[in-house]
Amino acid sequence: MISLYVHLCSSAGETESQRVQAEERGNKLKQLLVRTKKELADGKTSESELRAAHASLTGQMERQQQTNEELKVGVVYAILESQTTSCLVRLVWCMLSWNHRQLSVWTFLTNGDML
Repeated sequence: MISLYVHLCSSAGETESQRVQAEERGNKLKQLLVRTKKELADGKTSESELRAAHASLTGQMERQQQTNEELKVGVVYAILESQTTSCLVRLVWCMLSWNHRQLSVWTFLTNGDML
């Protein structure tokens, strides 16, 4: 009978030990779960911040591309205007030169003097 009591007591001790170990494992798993949930929440926050930064940078890039296109158009207009002005200056110079030649010939024919 004493051996049965000792066996029951030792079984109860083992059961208590197993219960304590199970509680410790449960507590460790709960802590791991809490840490994992916090890391997941932090990751989601970081992802949201990165998405917002990406959207902002994308908007800035699109505005810069639009500005670049506008500047390209401005440069083309400036080149065309410059070429047009240059052509007009050459045309006026040719006209003046032609008029001067005509005037020189006319003066020579009428007065005998060269300009």
